[in-house]
Amino acid sequence: MNIIYARQTLPQRNARTEILQNSIFLVGPTPRKDTITPSWRPEALRLLEEMRFSGTVFVPEDSDGSPQYDYDSQIWWEIEALGRSAAIVCWLPRELRQMPAFTTNTEVGFTLALRPERCVFGFPPEAQKIKYQKALAQDINRFRKAFGLPLLARADFPPCYETLSEALVAGVRRAAR
Repeated sequence: MNIIYARQTLPQRNARTEILQNSIFLVGPTPRKDTITPSWRPEALRLLEEMRFSGTVFVPEDSDGSPQYDYDSQIWWEIEALGRSAAIVCWLPRELRQMPAFTTNTEVGFTLALRPERCVFGFPPEAQKIKYQKALAQDINRFRKAFGLPLLARADFPPCYETLSEALVAGVRRAAR
């Protein structure tokens, strides 16, 4: 497994498809420096390792967990990595005081609008304020129809799961398509 952390050099995309085959971006809340909440991404990497995922994983955090970074370079690194990802696993363990996931709302919105067929969602049962994202994911064609976008085959709807493990299994399948 090749792990690319925040602001590290991105690998080249496939010239024809613009996507890096067999790659996953881990979208979701990142703990801020003033919280004691641990990141969920180390567990995601451990699970992907257990699954013997051999592709590339984009992790929008520093490898050492440091919260110090240039905000603009972080934003554009994330956008570039999302654009290259074959699968986008959106894990939303939202807890409003510790991990509100406000940036995640934006990422979920534009990935659903632009590349829903790459998305996989995970919403643990205790996650707060996720009904909107869940409704959009579960009825993506209603959203697409409202904006005059081509409708998707049911197989391309973003699936929704309640555990990180299930979401990652589906993400690995999407990354391999």
